[in-house]
Amino acid sequence: MSRLKREMRIYQGIVDSVKEGNEVETEQLCSLLGINEKTLFTYLESAAAAIDVGMVKHNGQALNIEAIKEYNRKNKMSVSKVMNKSTRLAKLINVLNQRTPFGGATLGELAEKLDVTERTVYRDLCDLEQELNIRIVRPDRNMGEKGRYKLDNTYLPAISPEKAMFIYLSLLQQKETALTLGTQEIKEALIGTLTRNRYSLQAIALKELESRVYIVDEALIDTERVSKTFLEILHALNQSYVIYIEYFLSYNQEISKRLVEPYGLVCKHHNWYLIGKCLEKNDLRTFRIDQIEYISPRQHQKFLYPADFQLGEYVKDRWGVFEEKEATHIKVQFAPSVAYRVKKIKYHPSQMIEEEREDGSIVVSFKIKGIIEFISWLLQWKTGAKLLEPPALQEKMRKIASQIEAMYADNSVL
Repeated sequence: MSRLKREMRIYQGIVDSVKEGNEVETEQLCSLLGINEKTLFTYLESAAAAIDVGMVKHNGQALNIEAIKEYNRKNKMSVSKVMNKSTRLAKLINVLNQRTPFGGATLGELAEKLDVTERTVYRDLCDLEQELNIRIVRPDRNMGEKGRYKLDNTYLPAISPEKAMFIYLSLLQQKETALTLGTQEIKEALIGTLTRNRYSLQAIALKELESRVYIVDEALIDTERVSKTFLEILHALNQSYVIYIEYFLSYNQEISKRLVEPYGLVCKHHNWYLIGKCLEKNDLRTFRIDQIEYISPRQHQKFLYPADFQLGEYVKDRWGVFEEKEATHIKVQFAPSVAYRVKKIKYHPSQMIEEEREDGSIVVSFKIKGIIEFISWLLQWKTGAKLLEPPALQEKMRKIASQIEAMYADNSVL
């Protein structure tokens, strides 16, 4: 790695660590960046114009530019020309990062941002290309002063190593789900983008992190087929055309053939569902993505998305995905052994703690549609949850409990 590139990575590491809004000790920065304390202070002096050095603490005391310069004078340390150049180039990359999605920036705008001449900016753009292999899209010469410069293809994300880890973990969660297709490619692109000009692999340690994280969740058996189905639905949603699907109906174990106008996608409990208008039934229906056995686009058959349809409003009261005309008000008492967990997780937008009892139990209310799905969820708590209201649902729970008891009392096959 060239000295210039190394200097830029160190500078960028300092900027990213401080801009998160958290105070950081000089000892932490030295460890993160792999440099000694004296070297760090020279970088801090160079970066002082771009960061709040008061967020950096040395021996428990917040730094300021005077203290940094005094430290460097005492230790006979100075900011090198390469360091000044690396700081300026890193700033230039950051400005181009920000402006590329909006068409780029003119030489004048870049010069103003960096507080240098346009000629210096032009030389720096050449250095980005020649020394760092960063491809710049240059404006047509006929554009003159209005011509805009931007980064080629994709622009670098302005994210810290910590945020990169969160993104990476979210990608790991998609393994063996409907979003599996292309996940590995996206992961590799993320690493490549982050390490191209900002960080070393040692700084972000994504590969090591993956080996120390194991995600336990339900997994699709045929991930490739479901992912392709999901992608076809996304295209149809985006371009508003009808899709033909062959859908497995669980209640009668049959395949149903439908023409559907796709209105939206909903993810509930890690499962994806398509909300759309079934042309045969002339009504809205919900289809679980992994139960779509076959899909075929009807790109010639366009439809108008209804202006009065709001996906969020359509599904907001549902416990899962099943629709009911009226929402039901429910109260549940949770035992002390599970009350802490219930207080920490919002299982439904309507969830409210109505009462905290002296024995440590809590009473929680819900207003939901989809009683069948709610009952399945409630049964998972076993004796840790007791339905209090409404009485009709209490009776339903008693009946289910009796049926389960009778099933296990009888040794006959299901």
